[in-house]
Amino acid sequence: MSSYIKPALAAFAAYRVAAVVFPVRVKSVRGWSALVTGAAGSLGAALCRELAARGVTTLVVWDLNARELEQLSAELRRDHPDLRLHARVVNLADRQAIYSGAKDALEACGGAVDLVVNNAGVVGGKYVTENPDEFDKLTFDVNTLAHLWMFKAFLPAFEKRGSGHFCNVSSMASFVGTAGMVAYAGSKYGARGLSEALAHELRHRRSPVRVTCVCPSQFQSKLFDGFFVLGNLAMTAEYVARRAVQGVEADRELVVLPQYLIPTLPLMALWQANGFLNMHGDNSNPMATWSGGAHAQQIFERMGAAARM
Repeated sequence: MSSYIKPALAAFAAYRVAAVVFPVRVKSVRGWSALVTGAAGSLGAALCRELAARGVTTLVVWDLNARELEQLSAELRRDHPDLRLHARVVNLADRQAIYSGAKDALEACGGAVDLVVNNAGVVGGKYVTENPDEFDKLTFDVNTLAHLWMFKAFLPAFEKRGSGHFCNVSSMASFVGTAGMVAYAGSKYGARGLSEALAHELRHRRSPVRVTCVCPSQFQSKLFDGFFVLGNLAMTAEYVARRAVQGVEADRELVVLPQYLIPTLPLMALWQANGFLNMHGDNSNPMATWSGGAHAQQIFERMGAAARM
């Protein structure tokens, strides 16, 4: 019997790797209603376009930037005239604004949204003592706590109907924190932890609601202009969006991008536990060449921040 164990384990491992690299679609977003936060940003807009192209019939788009949200709405209406679109300016640092917006979104979608994409995010990008406290708090408000408020706002309707899906955008920074991103990495660790815990809690309750957490590494966006990681080419927002929606359709709980980083995840924990990075003098700072500070400042100001970078 033991002679069959190794081939069986190898076959199972190959199956799991193939399932990760080539996700099998178990459902389709065609005909769904969806809500995307941070919709006017690089990834948010790409997610909206991807969902519309895949046949979503109702799309609720939230962002802080009214002008860019209007531009995105005009584009989506032009390219998808049959799409029912609802745009709203929402400050995700304001819990009551989230709950108010959620109530309107549920009414616009007939009582329940099929997919909620927690995409919005912000970064300070300076040394830990140089970022204003106000920025750090807003970073956690948007990147972490807003996910929790969205869960509470939409989960009852999901469970009442017997279906629903959360897609939560975290980051590879939730696996390996880096210099210049202390609050950001911490907030993304939190987002991934919330997503993982929610998925486990829903399984425990035998809930039909599903959760997908997307952890992209570097991709092209105004917020991360100049961000540089040695040996890592920036992905396009369109690629990340496509993979994220594929992950939803495959009921994947974790989507890591680019996919070649997947085998390194167990190593990251070992490196940290054994002090590998300290021993080998890793003193890199991917934010050293960051030029997205002006864009980040505008976002913080729209959320009501009075501090300056």
